[in-house]
Amino acid sequence: MVYALAVEAVAAVAVGVAVWRHPPVSGQDWAMAGLLSVGATVYLVGTRRQEERRRADRGYNRVLIDLGGVWSVAAIMLLPTMLVVGVILVLRLQRWFVARRPAYRFGHSTASILLAATLCRAVLDWAGPPTWSNPPLAHIALVCAVGALYSLVQAAVVGLAIVLASPTRPTWGMAMGTRRDNLEAALGTGVGLLTALTAKTAPVFVVLIAVLLVALARILRDNEELRQDALDSRRDHKTGVLNPQGWTEQTQRVLRRARPDTPIALLALDLDHFKRVNDTWGHPAGDAVLRVVGAVLQSLTRLDDIAARDGGEEFLVLCPNTTASEAVEVAERIRAAIATVQVQTTDKRGQEISLWGRQAQHDEDGNPIPSRQRVLSASIGVVALTGREATLRRLHQHADAALYTAKDNGRNRVEVASPAAPVVPAQTAVAAPVYAARRS
Repeated sequence: MVYALAVEAVAAVAVGVAVWRHPPVSGQDWAMAGLLSVGATVYLVGTRRQEERRRADRGYNRVLIDLGGVWSVAAIMLLPTMLVVGVILVLRLQRWFVARRPAYRFGHSTASILLAATLCRAVLDWAGPPTWSNPPLAHIALVCAVGALYSLVQAAVVGLAIVLASPTRPTWGMAMGTRRDNLEAALGTGVGLLTALTAKTAPVFVVLIAVLLVALARILRDNEELRQDALDSRRDHKTGVLNPQGWTEQTQRVLRRARPDTPIALLALDLDHFKRVNDTWGHPAGDAVLRVVGAVLQSLTRLDDIAARDGGEEFLVLCPNTTASEAVEVAERIRAAIATVQVQTTDKRGQEISLWGRQAQHDEDGNPIPSRQRVLSASIGVVALTGREATLRRLHQHADAALYTAKDNGRNRVEVASPAAPVVPAQTAVAAPVYAARRS
């Protein structure tokens, strides 16, 4: 929160100084600002419904990039700072109605856009306005560099906010966006430069660009939804994490790409005495517990981590680029969350009931929780190997061995495997399935 307020304060000062010192605004500038605002509005209205759905699906703890930045880039290239700010505010005001973000997050991202735009416009004012009709190579390089600077500044400001707000060590993809996100950002910058050129040389085609952008955005979103559908077919529908097929595909891909000296960690999690939940309150109650555990894993793991249900009450989490000590921190957060969680469900007679983690003491009203309802906990085994050593089978065997140790030592705990120690006899290791059954 302090960081967000600091960014907003710096952006306000930068915008204020730039607007105060701005040169006289001509009628041609006002007309250009109006043209870009019309184009932006056509784009925003045309993509409103799909963008709202996309933002709802993604949540607000991830980098979110769309092609709306096209109009900000074009405004930076063509307008004085005061009108650049005006066009951006027109964009953001319309986007607010489908943003699905808390106000403070939306305000922070708006401040990052204004800060980046003000800085880029200052660079152009210092270097001199580029020529748009048959521009020399130096001017082409200038506008490309300014466009890249706009994307980098905005990404850095937002990425640092994600790093500071994340309860776990965020990955590069979480803080700076995935490769697809960054390709889309680069596409938006490039189209923004072309829009500026079009607005300067053939203004009538700006609205056509807006219509084409709507079509392009819909194609990109449809493609994203197809990819998501393919991913959903590899998910466990009860918990929301990957199923064994999806787990194997994604983890094998990570292991193939891992560098020899990069650490890779695996967490093997098993819910303690889970059969008692099914036997006492019924399978719907057990399903409710599994759904909550899946939600815990998704909320406490990083963007690059791979969580899966390994059948029954067993879960796996692969953590790329993660040491043993870092993996233990992740595992302990997961264990502690499950040990204090509340699951609202029904018993065998359909009566509403709350099941709690074993370490929960009082309900939301401060009343003591009956011990009979404090039944949830997890044992977790952890192992970390280098990319040179790691195979899916070897990681799984060591994590399983650590999980058994956690069970033997009293459950509701995290244990770390010693990769140097043999986990099973050689002949058993060859015959053991990758997804071995674990005791509850």
